[in-house]
Amino acid sequence: MSIPDVELQPVLTLLSEVCTRRTIPDEAIVSVALHGNKVNLVESRRMFIDPREWFGCSVAQREFSHKTYSWTLYWFDLKNKRHQYPASRNKDTLE
Repeated sequence: MSIPDVELQPVLTLLSEVCTRRTIPDEAIVSVALHGNKVNLVESRRMFIDPREWFGCSVAQREFSHKTYSWTLYWFDLKNKRHQYPASRNKDTLE
């Protein structure tokens, strides 16, 4: 099920600003990827062995719940395991 536009647009606007500020040309590219009810913040870097190749991994994720009509914020560890931010930091803002 897709995310309602009224919920999705503010998140995409904020994340596009994050991507612009955090991207370093030829070193690190930060982008947004949509997957159903999830919005991932993805960081891509050149591979050490072959700098022509880029490797991307999820850094953070916002998941929309249609049941509660709210967002949950997650972060990913080095093993790409998803963890929920503490409730006190898991508000409707990404800052």
